[in-house]
Formats: sequence, C-alpha cells, structure tokens
Amino acid sequence: MGYTRLVGTLAIITGLVVVLGALAGSLLAPVPKRVGKLVHQVASLWRRDSIRERLHQRRPLLLTYLGLAIGAAAVFIIWGLPSVLTRQPDHGLTAEQELKAKNDVRTTLVQAVAGLAVAGGAIVTYRTFRHTRLEQDRAYKLNQSQQVTETYAKAVEQLGHDQAPVRLGALYSLMSLAQDTPLRRQTVVDVLCAYLRMPFTPPRRPEPGTEPVPADAAGKEREQRDAAQELQVRQTAQRLLADHLRRPEGTSGEDAQRIKASREEPFWPGISLDLTGATLIDISLGRISVVDATFPGATFSGGAWFTGATFSGDAGFRRATFSSYAGFDEATFSSGAVFDEATFSSGAWFAGATFSSYAVFDEATFSGGAGFSRATFSSNAVFDGATFSGNAGFDEATFSGGAWFTGATFSSSAGFTGATFSSSAVFDEATFSGGAWFTGATFSGDAGFDGATFSGDAGFRRATFSGDAGFGRATFSGYAGFGKTTFSGSAEFDSVKILRLNDALQMWPDGWTVRADGDDPSQGTLVRSTEVPGHPDV
Repeated sequence: MGYTRLVGTLAIITGLVVVLGALAGSLLAPVPKRVGKLVHQVASLWRRDSIRERLHQRRPLLLTYLGLAIGAAAVFIIWGLPSVLTRQPDHGLTAEQELKAKNDVRTTLVQAVAGLAVAGGAIVTYRTFRHTRLEQDRAYKLNQSQQVTETYAKAVEQLGHDQAPVRLGALYSLMSLAQDTPLRRQTVVDVLCAYLRMPFTPPRRPEPGTEPVPADAAGKEREQRDAAQELQVRQTAQRLLADHLRRPEGTSGEDAQRIKASREEPFWPGISLDLTGATLIDISLGRISVVDATFPGATFSGGAWFTGATFSGDAGFRRATFSSYAGFDEATFSSGAVFDEATFSSGAWFAGATFSSYAVFDEATFSGGAGFSRATFSSNAVFDGATFSGNAGFDEATFSGGAWFTGATFSSSAGFTGATFSSSAVFDEATFSGGAWFTGATFSGDAGFDGATFSGDAGFRRATFSGDAGFGRATFSGYAGFGKTTFSGSAEFDSVKILRLNDALQMWPDGWTVRADGDDPSQGTLVRSTEVPGHPDV
C-alpha cells in the first residue's frame, strides 16, 4: 500500500512494549545507586508534612486536572493520533481507504492502550500483594515478639510466687521460651542465675534418732517444709541449666561453642554464667561448655561436679566454699582460672585438668585431699600461701609457666613425682609437714626452696635441675634423699639445717656434707665438703 499505516502501527506497538518493559524493569530490577539516591531525595521531599498537607488540601483540584488530562489523552489517541499516523507523502487514496486506515490505526491504538492498562493493573496488583504480604509478615513478627515478651514477663513474675509449683512452672516456661527463641537464651540464663543468687538456707537433714517435731512447733515445721520445697525449685533450675549447657556426646568443649544455635539443637552455645554468691546444692555441671563462668563467693553445699567441663572464657571461683566433694577432673580452662582464697572442705580433684592460661590458687584452703595429677598448666600456676591439710598430689603434672608455691603449707604428703617444671619453680618458705616427694621431677628453669621446711621425709632422687637450684636456709627433719640427682646449674645449700643426723638416711648432693653442731651433735648444718677438715674432697 502507498501509506504508512503498517509502519506506524508497528512503531506504536514497539513503543508501548518498550514503555511496558521499562516500567516492569524499574519495578523488579535493583535500583542504581544514583537513581536510588535521587528517589530517596524525592521521597524525603514528599515525606515533608507541609507538602503532604498542602497536596491533601488541593486533592479535588488535582483529581480534576488528572481527569482532564486523561480525557484529552483519550481524545487525542482516538481522534488525533490516527490522522497523524496515516498522513501520506503523496496523494492517491480514496476517502474510503483513508477512513479505513484511520479506523485500523484507531483500533490498534485502543488495543494497545487496553493491553498497557491490563499490564499496568497487573503490576499494581503485584505490588499491592507484595506490600500486603510484607505488612502481614511484619505484623506476625510483631505479634510473636509481643507474645514472647508477655510470656517472659509472666514467667519472671511467677518466679516470685509463694507456691513452689508455680515457681517450678515458671522455670519450665522460661526454658521452653529460650529453646524456641535463641536470642533470648542468655537473658533467660541470667534470670535463673539471679534466682539462684538469692539468699537461701538449705533445710537441715534430720539426724538419726531425732525426735519428731512437737505439735506446738507447727511454724517451725512449715518453715522446714517451705525450705524443702524451695530446695526442689533450686535443684530443678540447676538441672535445667546443666541440660542445655552440657555439650553433645563426641563433641569437644571448643567445638561445641561453634555449633549454630537453633530451635532443634538442645545445646546452647555462647552462654555465660554469673552465680556470684549463689548457694548451690549438689550441683552437677559435668561436661558443660560455657564462655565465662563466675562463682566468686558461691557456696557449694554437697557435691560439686565439673568433671570434663570446658570454660572458654574466664572461670572465677574466688572465695568460693566447697563443703563437700569438688570434682574438676579433665576440666578445660581456656582462659584464666581463679580459685584464690577458695575453701575446699573435702576432696578437691583436678586430675588431668588443662589450664591454658593463668591458674590462681593463692591462699586457697584444701582441708581434704587435693589431686592435680597429670594436670597441665600452660601459663603461671600460683599456689602462694595455699594450705593443703590432706594429701596433695601433683604427680606427672606439667608446669609450662612459672610454678609458685611460696609460703604454701603441706600438712600431709606432697607428691610431685615425675612432675615437669619448664620455667621457674618457687617453693620458698614452703612447709612440708609430711613427706615431700619430687622423685624423677624435671626442673628446666630455676628451682627455689629457700627457707623451706621439710618436717617429714624429702625425696629428690633422680630429679633433674637444669637451671639453678637454691635450698638456702632450708630445714630437713627427716629423711633427705638426693641420690642420683642431677644439677646442671649451680646448687646452693648454704645454711641448710639438719635437725636429725643419721648417715643412713641422708644422701646429699655431691660436694656437700653435714657438719655437726658443737652444742648438739644430733643436729648439723650442710656445708661444702671443702670446708670440713679431713673430708675426702679436701
């Protein structure tokens, strides 16, 4: 045909498709930074209250203008645009052909506009649906958060209830909430720790043959019953904490902290405990894995089990009191471990424990046995002024840092057989009332026993001193054995006092001998062999 109807129609359709694609792309594709910044500025301008209020007041006028614009556009598309698109560069069309061309273009334009309207409606519908969905999700999360907050607040309130069953229910409610909401776990643990820190006096256990409580002591009986019920609540809180802090079988304490927290995983990683001054009864925290754990001033009534526990952060037991068995066998202290001035009324066992950082036990009191056999101290180990009333076992222990036992008191046997001291070992002014056994021990650094008192037997047979060894002013009352002891550095025994001379029980290092006191020949002083006239070394 001699006119451009087909070309014009194709141009219109192509233009509409391009416009539609650009519109859809702008809605679905990421917004460029510059465009996004411009949009943000425009949106910020729109959010101004003065502009929005002014537009709201003139809304009828704006709608009128918009209606007139849409009407003008419709008139132009239906009547004006077909004439423009069917203009010919030359003549020759009949009136009928020209009318048909205009109608064809008009029909195409109407269809295109209708299609564009449908597509625009679909996009608007999609955006509306997405906005509604986001609002619903936001409302759901807000409602869920409010429910969690209400449950938490109610459970915390119930912990102060007079009735023990209500308090028990509050504990289970809090633990269930924490299991379902990992972000709330530390908060719930803090609440339980705060509950356990509240003052509490354990009920007295009836002695065998005790007379029954008389009828006029009903108040005392009720007090004992309430204390017994509170004991059940507290032990339940201890057990619930332990259940969620105990690492999974076959998982090390360090690896347990790398487990991702989830609703399905019963173990809670990343938890810290603050039980300062708490009263804990028969607590069992074996194989737990926590970050920081602070128990300063806590009272452990009954047994305290921490066997295989892992403390990734600091572990503080300063001035804690253990009234019965305290078990830390195979425990791992990745950071500082502080037990200064702690009191162990019964056995305290740290066999195979690992102290990766400093370990402080100065002024600690061990009334029963103290077992540190095979323990590993990677940094400084401080036992200055510690008191060991029972047997103290450090056999095969490894001290990679300094080992400080200055002024320590060993009332019974002290065993360091096979122990390894890679750095300084200081036992100055220490008191060994029972046997002191360092048989086969290795001292790679300097070893100091200046002013130490050995009231019982002292055995250093086959011990190795690679650095300097000082025993100046030390006192030996019983057997003293240095047979086959190796001193690679200097060995100082100046002014060593021997309170009981018996050649059969004395084996001194080479180059040293005993010179009997003039006033009391049963005692003597250790001197260099060259200072004794007639000695074979002279």
